[in-house]
Amino acid sequence: MVVSAALAGSLAVWIAASRGHSPAPAAKVGLKTYVTHQADGYALRFRYPANWRVYPWMVVSTMGASVVDVSTAPQHNPCTPGRCGLSINHLERGGVWLRWGVADYLGVPWPGDRDASVTRLANGWYEQLRITPAPNEGFAGADLVISASIAPTRHATRWWGLSALLRGPNEAANTRAVLDLLRSTQPIRA
Repeated sequence: MVVSAALAGSLAVWIAASRGHSPAPAAKVGLKTYVTHQADGYALRFRYPANWRVYPWMVVSTMGASVVDVSTAPQHNPCTPGRCGLSINHLERGGVWLRWGVADYLGVPWPGDRDASVTRLANGWYEQLRITPAPNEGFAGADLVISASIAPTRHATRWWGLSALLRGPNEAANTRAVLDLLRSTQPIRA
């Protein structure tokens, strides 16, 4: 996991909370379950906070396919004539937006082939997780970016990717919610 010094405080809060030492109790929110469209022989099942909204956009390009966006705010069609992008224009304060998709970057192997930060999950799949500050421009006002790649083998040429944008305040709670969603994700063989 790549973590900047600027995120050390948020990550420390997340670690403390994950061990049951939450500095401030978060409001309990129910969970919903969602199963994605099938892509590359699999669908994904995951749990997400009930107050978030699921948008099953299916956008296919030469580099992969996005299969679902999840957000704390209303979204719009991510494709306009000649261009596809985010399904939101700007994150609201405390907002979260994320997308699951299947990547196929012209046959280039995913980072699991050459990166020691890849771990094997309990379900046998492999994962690489990164948490970094958002660049200053172009990320819908986000403060934090969480990205994860999961694949059925360590030498995959296609993999599922999660991209999440978070805006403060509430970064620690929202980071926990995104990581909980990621941990709940189960591949389903089609």
